[in-house]
Amino acid sequence: MLYTSQKGNIKLRVFNQLLQVSDQAYNIFSSSDIDATINLMTKINLSNLMKNSINATRTKLISNLVAILNFYRNKVSTNHSVSQFVIPETLK
Repeated sequence: MLYTSQKGNIKLRVFNQLLQVSDQAYNIFSSSDIDATINLMTKINLSNLMKNSINATRTKLISNLVAILNFYRNKVSTNHSVSQFVIPETLK
């Protein structure tokens, strides 16, 4: 990837990474890492904080977390009551 730094220097970034792909949501949640997830969400929201207000960034973060947990509850988790809070074991 070719990009220009903030100081105006042109740089070339090379990515050499082999990542596994899964079409099963259970596999994604079972191999997720809480530290990596929090770090990624923090970086995304810090960059959003530069563009938006604190309240807008907080609202976006909360809605993203709710969407993740809602997806897990509806697509992956089984045998739970309607009022039960369901969270993946790897994200506790």
